[in-house]
Amino acid sequence: MKILLLSLIVCYIAAIVLLFIRFRTKIVVYTFIASFLLILALPFVFTDNKSVTSSLENRRLAERPKLAHNGEVNFGLPGEIDEYINDRFGFRRYFISVYNRVNYDILGKKQNNQVLIGKDDWLYYIDKYGGNPLADYQKRNLLEDADLAKMVEQIEKRARWCSDNGIQFIFFISPNKHSVYPEHYSFDRPEGLTRADQILNSMPQSLLDKTIFPRDYIISQKETNVLPLYFETDTHWNKLGAFYAYEQLFGKIRSCFPGVDFPVINYSRTVTYDSDGDLVHMMGLESYGQRTVIEIEPEDGWESCYSYKKYEGENGENGIITENTNRNLPKAIIFRDSFFYSLQPYTSSLFSHAEYMWKSFEQNDTDYILENKPDIIIWEVVERFLGNIAESNWN
Repeated sequence: MKILLLSLIVCYIAAIVLLFIRFRTKIVVYTFIASFLLILALPFVFTDNKSVTSSLENRRLAERPKLAHNGEVNFGLPGEIDEYINDRFGFRRYFISVYNRVNYDILGKKQNNQVLIGKDDWLYYIDKYGGNPLADYQKRNLLEDADLAKMVEQIEKRARWCSDNGIQFIFFISPNKHSVYPEHYSFDRPEGLTRADQILNSMPQSLLDKTIFPRDYIISQKETNVLPLYFETDTHWNKLGAFYAYEQLFGKIRSCFPGVDFPVINYSRTVTYDSDGDLVHMMGLESYGQRTVIEIEPEDGWESCYSYKKYEGENGENGIITENTNRNLPKAIIFRDSFFYSLQPYTSSLFSHAEYMWKSFEQNDTDYILENKPDIIIWEVVERFLGNIAESNWN
């Protein structure tokens, strides 16, 4: 509606300008002045006072300025007013989108600090502050022996603590998009080991048996699927790619609990298409390319398997707890990131009680774990953030 209104106003003002140039009568002059004042006022009339974040820029917007903070005069008020107006003037997101559309579609811009445009309109995340996936693709993030040893030691300590407390442990690595689909990148990937390969090759067999990295399995499924397994315009795998990862995870869970009768679920699949995705928003656009959206659900719906006891945040980033109708299934705590969002419906069907925590598995979580007595802990980390494990400190 705002776009239509803005288009009508622009056409109206253009007509007035033409009349002014052609006739310059008093009525036309006054109308021209009024229209000029109107266009100056419009951004303030349509100021956005409600939004908390900008999806196009992936950041929080400036909050309403206050005259005082904690009972003291706010001397930063002029700057806060300036930030507030800059972030919230009317039609701002549309101006940003049009500006970026010109850059990408007309001027041929191929990347910004966060996104690289690959072949066939595939988008790839390259933010060096977000795990530096570009360095991973180019294999410039390989680890020295000392860092490898420390990383493996940190994972082993968690696995050992779980074993000492009678808890099963699975370390799950979610593959980067470019690890499964390097062919859509704008340049070839170098040959040789990746950082993930280095870590796996450095693990003792006892830890390797508790680790899942479904990259090669997903690649093998990619060869037999017409549909993509990762979103073309998003960082993450779609539900089909997540399902293949789940197959690997389910196999490991079943081996941890050989006496448990896990449910057998018949799934149905639907496919739709849109032009959305987190990388589209990071480009500052409303839409771009084509995203293949695949839904895979039980024929009787997920509610036939489990219910949500807690779901906080748009993607459950503030916590998810599910409870299964089958109380004889194991109890789980899952430490995860955004990649597990698509896995969560599948895994919730396997556990009587599952708690999903959007954080790393750290030593300060042990008291909570012992208090809640899970049968299994799953620690999921996306491939590009594996380097963070070496920075953790489990004593």
